[in-house]
Amino acid sequence: MAEAIKTQNPEKVSQCKDLFKLIKFEWSIKVRKLATTTLSYRRFNKEHSLPEADDLVKLQQHIKGEIKQLNLKDSRYLNYRRVGVLAETRILLFNKRRSGKVEGMSCLTNIKKSMREGLTALENYLLTSQDLIEIHGKNGNGVPVIVPSDTKALLKYLAIAENRSNAVIYDSN
Repeated sequence: MAEAIKTQNPEKVSQCKDLFKLIKFEWSIKVRKLATTTLSYRRFNKEHSLPEADDLVKLQQHIKGEIKQLNLKDSRYLNYRRVGVLAETRILLFNKRRSGKVEGMSCLTNIKKSMREGLTALENYLLTSQDLIEIHGKNGNGVPVIVPSDTKALLKYLAIAENRSNAVIYDSN
């Protein structure tokens, strides 16, 4: 190819153009399809390792201990951020099946009482010690997120406007 350009040989330049056309045509059929199929196969067969139950229990205990040590009277940024991270982590661990939805939860999420109407007696009994938050799910449906009792105070702390302003969290955020 470089030789055809240097010598400006029309026959070789024509052969190079034909080769480029052939590569362009064959690439989408043979190479791209094979690569896409291979990547799809590898993604499907990739091993998804789950954490051990003992590790989750240790993590839960550690988070609970950290929550007990928090100072909810301090509204500086570092403490506010720590409270937010611990609250999110605790709710994520408590609602493992809905972790993706919990991560998108905002401070302005409303606590809905309407979801309690369709619950069984056992579920209503369990909610005496926990809160239920409804967040936006697929197709506009509400997705329930359970808030454990030790996290309620953290969420209240995060929602107080004075704490938000002291931690320099803007109203638009």
